[in-house]
Order: sequence, then C-alpha cells, then structure tokens
Amino acid sequence: MHLIPQITFDFIGIVFLVFCSAVLIQLLYLFIFHFRLLIYKPKPKELVSFPVTIIVCARNEEDNLFHNLPKILEQDYPEFEVIVVNDQSVDDSRHIIKAYQEKYPNLKLIELEKNKHRKFGKKVPLTIGIKGAQYEHLVMIDADCYPDSNQWLKHVVSNYTQEKEIVIGYGPYERVKGLLNKMIRVDTTRIAMTYMSCARTGRP
Repeated sequence: MHLIPQITFDFIGIVFLVFCSAVLIQLLYLFIFHFRLLIYKPKPKELVSFPVTIIVCARNEEDNLFHNLPKILEQDYPEFEVIVVNDQSVDDSRHIIKAYQEKYPNLKLIELEKNKHRKFGKKVPLTIGIKGAQYEHLVMIDADCYPDSNQWLKHVVSNYTQEKEIVIGYGPYERVKGLLNKMIRVDTTRIAMTYMSCARTGRP
C-alpha cells in the first residue's frame, strides 16, 4: 500500500501538484501569521487618561448618526471631543448633528459642501477632521459603528504606550438572524484575524 500516490506529469498530476502547493502555502501562512495571534496574551495595562478627539466621517448617515452618536458622546471618559465631518450629505444628517449639539457641548460639526470637482471617498473628510481636531490623540470610528459600552474609549486609550503610536481595533458585524448575516460575520472575523495577525508580526 502506498501512502503517497504516484505522481505522473500529465494534466491530473500537474493539477494535484498545484493543489498540494496551494495547501502548503496556506498552512505556512496560517502558522506564520495566525499562530502569533492564537498565542497572544495581552499584558495588564495601566489606566491612562489624556484628551482625545474622536472623528466620525459621515455621508447620508442620518439613521446611523441618530442611533449611534449618543453612544459615542456618552463615554465614561474625562475629556474628549467628537468631530463629525458631514461629507456632502443630502439627507437630514446636519439637522440631527445640530440637535445633538444642544445636548452635548463636546460635539463639533464640520460641513463639506457638495463639490462636483471632488470624488467621494474618506481621505479628504478624514484629513479635514484631523486638521480640525483640538487634541493630539485621535480615535476614528465609522458612522455605522457604535461602542459596545461606555468604557470603549477607556479601553482604546489604554492601549497607547510610549512605543505604540497606532492602535487598531476589531468592529464585529452585528448579529441578526439569517444565512447572509452569518456569512458576513465569518468574513468580517477572517479579515480582522488577517490584519491583527499581520500587526503581531510587525507588518500591519
């Protein structure tokens, strides 16, 4: 009995070799990158506190802003501001942000008017939000995301150290019923595993 089949260099043999090579590459990739994440144990962190600017870039996000902004603004943190860059929205985003500004004095609105010469994208509004920030340390979150608790900002800030200037986080997809939701959540987790594993190897 042969454990390893005899390989002939015909079409089937070449396909088998390609398949084995692909499997080997995947296994090496999993071992080199994802294994570091598997054995990672975070060290206890000291509670630190410094002023922070949270930047939210939004375009036609009235529903998300209405539901998610209060969760960002009501963080249990001593000193922070929230900047919403309203990027050429044509819905009621501006009015929602203005209404929240009456309740939350640390909420700042930056309006980007419609411009036919500029393509849509996050780079320009994010740059403008950074330039408008009052504080040195910045935290970015999307308008369609929300913190899982009022301790979220403390947790993010606690990962800053003298050696680390950039902190990455994981935003899981919200769990609802349905096969499509399960597939999206699996894909979201896989993507997070990839970029976090790469960060652990020093190649973020």
